[in-house]
Amino acid sequence: MRNTTKSKQLQFFHYAKLLVLISLQTHLFNGSDAIFPDQFLSGNQTIVSQGGNFELGFFKPDKSPNYYMGIWYLGKPTHDKTVVWVANRNRPVSDPFSSAIKLLLDGNLVLFTKTYLKVIWSTNTKCTIPNSTLGVLLDNGNFIIRSSSDSSNIMWQSFDHPTDTWLPGAKLGYHKFLKKKTVLTSWKSSENPAPGPFSIQLEPNGTSIIMVFNGSEIYWTTGDWNPAGNIFQFVTEVVLQKFEENLTYISNENESYFVFSNSHLGLARYVMDFTDGCLRKTPLQCNNGGFKIKFVVISSTRFPLNSQPLITNNINTIEGCESACIRNCSCTAFAYEIDHGTCLIWSGELINPRLLSTENEIRKSIHIRVAASDHDRKELKNNDERTKTKTTIIAIASTILFLTILVLVFLLITWKKRSYKAFDSMSQDSLILFKYQDLRKATNNFSQKLGEGGFGSVFKGTLPNSIDVAVKQLKNLNQCQKQFLSEVNTIGTIHHTNIVRLRGFCAEGSRRFLVYDYMLRGSLESHLFQKGSNLLDWKSRYQIAIGTAKALAYLHGECRNCIIHCDIKPENILLDLNYSPKVADFGLAKLLGHEFSKVLTTIRGTRGYLAPEWIAGGAITPKVDVYSYGKVLFEIISGRRNIDTVNDQEEECDYFPAKVANTIIEGKEVLKLLDCRLDGNADIEELNRACKAACWCIHDDENDRPSMSLVVQMLEGVVTVGIPPMPRYFRLLRGLEDSS
Repeated sequence: MRNTTKSKQLQFFHYAKLLVLISLQTHLFNGSDAIFPDQFLSGNQTIVSQGGNFELGFFKPDKSPNYYMGIWYLGKPTHDKTVVWVANRNRPVSDPFSSAIKLLLDGNLVLFTKTYLKVIWSTNTKCTIPNSTLGVLLDNGNFIIRSSSDSSNIMWQSFDHPTDTWLPGAKLGYHKFLKKKTVLTSWKSSENPAPGPFSIQLEPNGTSIIMVFNGSEIYWTTGDWNPAGNIFQFVTEVVLQKFEENLTYISNENESYFVFSNSHLGLARYVMDFTDGCLRKTPLQCNNGGFKIKFVVISSTRFPLNSQPLITNNINTIEGCESACIRNCSCTAFAYEIDHGTCLIWSGELINPRLLSTENEIRKSIHIRVAASDHDRKELKNNDERTKTKTTIIAIASTILFLTILVLVFLLITWKKRSYKAFDSMSQDSLILFKYQDLRKATNNFSQKLGEGGFGSVFKGTLPNSIDVAVKQLKNLNQCQKQFLSEVNTIGTIHHTNIVRLRGFCAEGSRRFLVYDYMLRGSLESHLFQKGSNLLDWKSRYQIAIGTAKALAYLHGECRNCIIHCDIKPENILLDLNYSPKVADFGLAKLLGHEFSKVLTTIRGTRGYLAPEWIAGGAITPKVDVYSYGKVLFEIISGRRNIDTVNDQEEECDYFPAKVANTIIEGKEVLKLLDCRLDGNADIEELNRACKAACWCIHDDENDRPSMSLVVQMLEGVVTVGIPPMPRYFRLLRGLEDSS
């Protein structure tokens, strides 16, 4: 790239300057409630709110090797912190003494590693007047960055960026103008503050609070708020009586939100276990813990949401299904569908099985596994010698039966291994092997087509547990079964928040199907180009651009094997309930081992997004995805299609990528490049970064294109984006290329 040497020199100068500042700055002593410009926290240093309620600093969850910057309630012992806010929940640090929290002179609070000067997290705030801000931890648990001369001028506050805790005084709501909502997201586990599967938010078009599972499934709702009675429609009045007395709902032209006060509640947690049976009295154990087990039958239910059950079609009776659950020590429940002759077995805890109306729903029964002592304690107390003898006989007979079944299962597995050897390793990744008949039923005989491409069609389906999926039917696939299973196994190991999750597959005869999570909002293409679709604001578009870049960076450098997608376009970028991007369709992807840097492949995909070296028949590297991403980024900015060729009658400005390149190089106003439907509502700095990054991505020479990980840093503002050179193709359009 041009100016590369100069850019590196400037970067080294800035890093050296930061190192000098770190060595000369003063540490912040414990006990203060504020952090001032050029001060930093490191190691076990903290700041404490003025009333002594909350503390901010580094903490380490129990049984975790990682450290996080967070806020916790000071009333708890040190070993049992009640953490209410976490800054770097996705990017922990390994050593708090080699990391620091620093308030820069421009008002930006930064968490970085002192060893490599790597920014882990920041508030992204910027004040025009240097050394005019300070950070204060308030007694309500809110950490703010405000003007040092005007306490009411708040630039940033943690209440606007909550993690999993709703504190008194914080808003839980939706900003109508910015189209931004406040979301509380659970921890992944008690030792991992990373975002978990559950989130709570205000329904944008109503007055109910909803709990969402896995970003799209509405798990629970409070029902609408009744201001007259200060109560939610679906919440038991006795349970939240004191809480709702302190709850207030506010709605105006700019925002709508709930806020609650703690005038007489104090800091408390509500444990709602009023049904006397939601928790097991006796935990299940693989050796049964010396007790018998029984099953509690619940009729007219919707199956649990949290996990895909193991579907077994070779069991023909409900008794056989029960025996299969008993033999599986991790089995917590089973269900037998008489109409389909299918046995479903669940492992782990059961999340949100619901009672259904028998008038409008198909009646389904689930059998929950419990200790017999919990089910009928009286039966165990009245055991006598006769019962013991009978139990012994039953135990012997059951043992013989169990051993017989075990031998049969062993023989069955041995037989299946001859034809499905590759599937054994795949089962560890929890991929489900579907039968063709299962997918026919799930898709209602493939009646609802979502889309069609060169590699096959996609249909919407619903599994027996009521979870919606997208079923992709592959055609013209000449792979043998072993090769197909091997590639499916690789795809099944891919787990990233911005990549569509593969749930299972079908390899029956010549039929090949892939089963993915269903994305409620459809594709990015439909929102950008189709008339009548919801118009995406700039904030949503920019987050989609960053999320897609992160997905490609993961595929290129963080997977077990480098994966080149080869077909990045708006049609293959799907959106979930919260408009978070999910990269889909690995039909064109080729897998590369780490020992190979390049692989040759045939041209497939949409021509308007293909890199020049691909069209010329050259070697294919991850940089072809970078080129395609750049083309998509142009379309995100403009809201219209890029044209791959320019007609003789068309002006050069009609080709949008060339128009962007000219605007950037000539230093013109980038706001004129924005989708006219947005009426100029965009962050100028973000728009400028996006335009420059897109131009770098479509560079003629693949070696001058940035990696996708560098593109992520460009868009997030971690690195400075230089002025890109004019691509040779654009110079040819302008007639500026030398005759040589």
